[in-house]
Amino acid sequence: MKIARRSSPIVNSTRAQQATGGNRRRSSGGRSRLVRILLAGTVTGVSAVALAAPAGAATYEGAATLYNTTTSQPDSGGSGDNFTVNLPSGAACPGDTTSGGYLIDSYFVPQSTDVTSLSFTGGFPSTGYALYNSTNNHPFEAANTNSGTGQIAGIPQTLQFGAQVTRNHPTKATLLAGSGVWEVGIACDLNGVLTSYWNTEVTFTASNTDPGGFTWADVPGAPTPVPSTPEVPYALVLPFLAAAIVGGSVLVRRRRAHGNAATPVG
Repeated sequence: MKIARRSSPIVNSTRAQQATGGNRRRSSGGRSRLVRILLAGTVTGVSAVALAAPAGAATYEGAATLYNTTTSQPDSGGSGDNFTVNLPSGAACPGDTTSGGYLIDSYFVPQSTDVTSLSFTGGFPSTGYALYNSTNNHPFEAANTNSGTGQIAGIPQTLQFGAQVTRNHPTKATLLAGSGVWEVGIACDLNGVLTSYWNTEVTFTASNTDPGGFTWADVPGAPTPVPSTPEVPYALVLPFLAAAIVGGSVLVRRRRAHGNAATPVG
């Protein structure tokens, strides 16, 4: 006579617990992977949005013109000629020095420089040089505006590129290197942060007849644009970010429902 073998309740219970535990582990592992993927996609999307956000930029207010005060002619001169920087009528900072804290500075930077990236802690530009006064050999920086109006005032009549080279700001070799084009201008700053500026592009050319070995000529206008990393438009980024979040959420719910519906093995 054969004796029927019956499964022990303890064994069945253990198998059920193991199967359920396995399903739970697989479901939990799947959810964890999905959460990690979802978080990674979210972080990537947020980063792209952050890159797309436009940074605050100083305002280009108009062209500056170099006026040769030695020859009484605009736009050109020799190394030892004095000059001043003429600005459009009524040129002013956003506020004055007395009540607003705005200051007037000068800059003299290579053409490859993004002028809007300059700062003026202490009045001197963070990159390049200030313009130098040949009378006292001091840079023109951190000057006061007219009180109340914020208008630009006090630009020296005796600025000189020869004075720059004498101080190695820059050296003649650096001045004439490459295209020899530099951005020159007057700027307003508030607590060292550039707020507005007027610009001209100056080309320096080597000269065998000039006592200092070079001449200059300017073309008033905005700086030559500096190539930058393309921005990702919000309209392009946000739909993908939303789709990643919704899709990840749907997958998590499906995995959770599948885990709950799993049947223990008897």
